[in-house]
Amino acid sequence: MPPPEFEDAVLEKLFPAPTLSALANGPGAELSPRITSESTAELRRLIIKSHKRFHVYFSPKGYANHLNHNHILHHLLAVYVLGAPPCVLRDKFDYHSQLLEPTYKSPGPISTSNWKKHLGNHHYYDSYIKFFTSEIHTRGLNETLTYYLFVPEGNWGKDEPRMVDRLLGKIIHALIHLGHSLEYGIEGMAVEGLAWTAIHPTEHQNLFDEQFFAAPQPMEHTHAFSIISRMLADVRLEPWKTCNRASLYKFTETIDSVGPIIRDYVFLWRLGKDTQEIEERLEELTWCVTVIFGLGGFRDGKRFTADVFTAHLVTSNHFLSFIIPLLKPTHQAELLRAYFAVVLIYYVCRGRPSFDFHNFFQLPVANSWRDILASSISKADEHHVKVERALARAAILYGHRPRGTFKHTELSGAEELDGSLFIKTGAMLSTVSQFGAAWQCK
Repeated sequence: MPPPEFEDAVLEKLFPAPTLSALANGPGAELSPRITSESTAELRRLIIKSHKRFHVYFSPKGYANHLNHNHILHHLLAVYVLGAPPCVLRDKFDYHSQLLEPTYKSPGPISTSNWKKHLGNHHYYDSYIKFFTSEIHTRGLNETLTYYLFVPEGNWGKDEPRMVDRLLGKIIHALIHLGHSLEYGIEGMAVEGLAWTAIHPTEHQNLFDEQFFAAPQPMEHTHAFSIISRMLADVRLEPWKTCNRASLYKFTETIDSVGPIIRDYVFLWRLGKDTQEIEERLEELTWCVTVIFGLGGFRDGKRFTADVFTAHLVTSNHFLSFIIPLLKPTHQAELLRAYFAVVLIYYVCRGRPSFDFHNFFQLPVANSWRDILASSISKADEHHVKVERALARAAILYGHRPRGTFKHTELSGAEELDGSLFIKTGAMLSTVSQFGAAWQCK
């Protein structure tokens, strides 16, 4: 298949040097003094090269029918902002390049009249790139996101486009990519994120539909930890009742088997349109996904198990906080409700681990963030540096919370939680070389 055609002038505008505005102006964010004009120029060159050269999907060797996701830009940006020099950026690029597959011209164009016709078809990735480039140029980024991802026409009605479903599908990769665009000020990554969303399949039909988003809010809020506590006691959600332990499709099997049960739990989680309430739910999610990943992989006296799937909850939650401020209050609540539902499905399908808060919080805080983040740059697996960055930002935002903050929740042991959760999880992650599965630590 022939390669796509690009206009260099368009790419120059789509892929500027990272502004770092969201990082530099965010609450307590810190930049590495090792970022240089040389590393910035090299990063930009590699990002544009990646856009012109690679498809968003690739098939791992020996798995011709299995599509993996391209993480090259995520890796480059994560190490760049921590101060990686040009040679390290090139090494990361070369490492991923060995695995990735070339992009190519799509069979036909995408327009406003047919954009729904080829949803879920990855052969139209290039055409969706060109389409969303044009739409963002015409409408602006905020309006484009709203129109194609969150209005009813983008999700329901004829043929059910289900764009929010696609945004949160396949381990939430499209949302993660879109979030990178907003954190680093790179509009071209928003184009890629929207195209990525468009070619994703749908996965959540048995979890959320139009009525899910229209359901009335509960009068009283039930904290995410209390919901998890009730799920731990729910015999319908016992490990491997919801999916086959040996299956590669635990997530979709769990949705198919217990989607309505999870939906009922989500309906306990109050999501109003008040700004303060939205901020409280964002914080709640940050603690929730960190506990699922960190304590879910911890067993006293055993090596930490870093589950790659729940790791994506930590990174996607990080980027969710950059997307939410762009949305109208109604759409903020809708996205958070759908995201929380996906978090709970992953918690169940990854073995519904219990949490040993007491022994976890006996661990000493032996590492500084400087050491943890520096060591993550050299790790081959890009998920290390992405998760460590997300944990470090969470520590900046919420690391001051004292022991007892969550004593009002129903989750046994949660009264021992404090802000050291983030650095302790980061320190444990820094000791492992590869990701595994949470149930392996039992």
